[in-house]
Amino acid sequence: MLTGILGLCIMVMRFCPGTPTARYLHHHCVARPVAWLGRLERRHLLFAMVTVGALLLAGEMIGMLGSADLMLAWTWDLTVYFDAAAVTVVLARVARVTPVVAIARSRLMAWFARSTRSPCNESDTTKSLRTASADNDEDHPNLYVQAA
Repeated sequence: MLTGILGLCIMVMRFCPGTPTARYLHHHCVARPVAWLGRLERRHLLFAMVTVGALLLAGEMIGMLGSADLMLAWTWDLTVYFDAAAVTVVLARVARVTPVVAIARSRLMAWFARSTRSPCNESDTTKSLRTASADNDEDHPNLYVQAA
């Protein structure tokens, strides 16, 4: 019977949208619930899910905790724990992704900088005036071989 009444309400709102009845039904059956759901936060939704789960096990939970009030307090504590765990997981993922994004950004910037430079000839580049022997600062290069 409830399904039939709701079906008639939907038909009135759908096929006669300009009537006062349709506007009343739309306000009370659509606009107000959507506004109420828009005010809900993540913690409210988690609390509702945990409470529904606890109510499905109501006999055992009330038996263990003593009363329904203690069961709701327990579900609120469990909701806070789930919320904190979810925030921790998100922050850990962000901490792992941030360096990867920085590396990708630097490589893209280097790639774009390389692609915008004008091509240069190798003959235009200056050669280094240093020789290989100038880089050698060891006094006795083969001393470690003799020590072995």
